[in-house]
Amino acid sequence: MHIARALAQDTRLIIMDEPTNHLDIKNQLVVLSLLKRIQRTMLIALHDLNHALHCDRLIALKDGCIVAEGSPKHLITPEFIEDIFGVKARIIEDKNYPTAIQLLS
Repeated sequence: MHIARALAQDTRLIIMDEPTNHLDIKNQLVVLSLLKRIQRTMLIALHDLNHALHCDRLIALKDGCIVAEGSPKHLITPEFIEDIFGVKARIIEDKNYPTAIQLLS
């Protein structure tokens, strides 16, 4: 409902905090697909790195400070994930499917 309200107000900038929180997986993907089609500047707080892969640009925070910014493709690496979150991960790339992050520990 809040996304619809922002669209109806025709704002140039939309700020969202965890827009997919509390949604089942299917509806998370529906919301992300909708957001991708909206031709507006959006600032979105996300904690799911697989969702962050769909963004144009990321700003990563650690202990309340900006530690990195850039495109998801260049920014999100196994080393980056371990440094920021203290978790081992691998990036799964397959030409037939979207890139995904698998958390290992």
